[in-house]
Amino acid sequence: MRADGSAPAIQVTRNGGFGGIESADGHFLYYNSLVMSGPIYRVPVDGGEEVLLGNGIRSLRLPRNFAVGRDGIDFMSSDDPSRWFEISVYSFAGRLTEVIARIEGRLGNVMTISPDGQSLLFTVEQHAGDLVMVEDFR
Repeated sequence: MRADGSAPAIQVTRNGGFGGIESADGHFLYYNSLVMSGPIYRVPVDGGEEVLLGNGIRSLRLPRNFAVGRDGIDFMSSDDPSRWFEISVYSFAGRLTEVIARIEGRLGNVMTISPDGQSLLFTVEQHAGDLVMVEDFR
């Protein structure tokens, strides 16, 4: 439902969902299908078809290890999250995924992107660690 209560509550997802993030324009909800690692889906906030984003676009370990910006989704991936992880961006326009950074260290549990899409903030080390801000990373 809308935060101001001006519209009735509606069910948005049909098959569960965790770590939901609303798009910058307020039209879509992006969410993980599982509590831990899982693919990211998109659904209109007014209800509609749930759409699986491209192959490999997922939330890793926790449902908030991705961030939704105006132009795409930033997400973390790794084959060994206790030692390293990569930050990738999926472009809405081009529907392509690009690795933008590889971080040596344990995968953290949260990431977010600034409204202008120029800065990314994420944690390194789960449950306790440093906050890292990357400016002008694109």
